[in-house]
Amino acid sequence: MPNPIERAAALREVLNYSDSDIALVRESMDMLVGRVGVLMGEISGRLVGGSGEEAFFDDDPDRAQEFGSQLSEFVMKATAGKFTDEYCEFVAAFPSRLSKRPPMGAFIASIGVISGWLCHTVGEALRAEPDRIGPMLAAWQKMLAVNLALLVSSYDQPE
Repeated sequence: MPNPIERAAALREVLNYSDSDIALVRESMDMLVGRVGVLMGEISGRLVGGSGEEAFFDDDPDRAQEFGSQLSEFVMKATAGKFTDEYCEFVAAFPSRLSKRPPMGAFIASIGVISGWLCHTVGEALRAEPDRIGPMLAAWQKMLAVNLALLVSSYDQPE
């Protein structure tokens, strides 16, 4: 199995995640940064509490909070849009930093919540420039796909 750096590089190549995609992700941060609180609220309400806590953390609020804390750190670091060696290792090690590895579905749901928030927020911010929405969201989807692969890469190995 490739290390996280090699895995990210291979996925970036497969997805054609280019420097222009990185530039689009960074450009979009200007419109997203003031709205990250809304994203964190959605994550908290859907994944860390409510049905997410029941579905992914066996109604254990401590495990859910631990996951939410690590996920917040991940979201903040992911905003750069680049896959440095340090970042790839950080993302791939996410599950091992928790007291108990969460089910893979928690990461899939996390990326789903983030993706939905991005679609809504970018679409709303660029309503007057609809031709920019597609390329910007495509860049984010590529970036999120690489992140998801790194987040679940430890599931290729036994706990």
